[in-house]
Amino acid sequence: MVKIFVSSSNVPIGYVVPRFPSIFWPLGAQSDEFHASYLYFARDMWRFTFYWTIVMFAGFYYFTGLLAGLIYLRNRVRNSKPSSISALMLVESVAIVFIYTSVGVTQGVIVGAIVGLLLSSVYKAGSLYMSSWIPFVWSIAGILFNVGSSYSLSSVVL
Repeated sequence: MVKIFVSSSNVPIGYVVPRFPSIFWPLGAQSDEFHASYLYFARDMWRFTFYWTIVMFAGFYYFTGLLAGLIYLRNRVRNSKPSSISALMLVESVAIVFIYTSVGVTQGVIVGAIVGLLLSSVYKAGSLYMSSWIPFVWSIAGILFNVGSSYSLSSVVL
């Protein structure tokens, strides 16, 4: 396959920005789908990082909030006298899930915007193109950092 590049930014002629999420399995890297999943423009690098970070943070915080809401509901039912679920208990549990998810989306927006700007700046400074896997991996790294820094000893040591 012959690649034709234009200017110093190495954008192939006929390049079309891949749709989000555009993650293709890297094995069999000779396939056209794999080569179509590169990001050449800083705005697209930022956008993919921003979206992946929001998706990962919202999903992680949603399931964490769901677990917290279920544990809260279970403890409230155990400690109540008639041992039944009331409407207030359900509303409180749903509120816990909503608050956790809202915090996750807010953190995802902030982290995604900052990390997306940094990644796109570094890649553009080096005149590099980015695989669509990179924003996905950085969003997972953001979640792992969040989990790791939630332990008091690790945040003191780091």
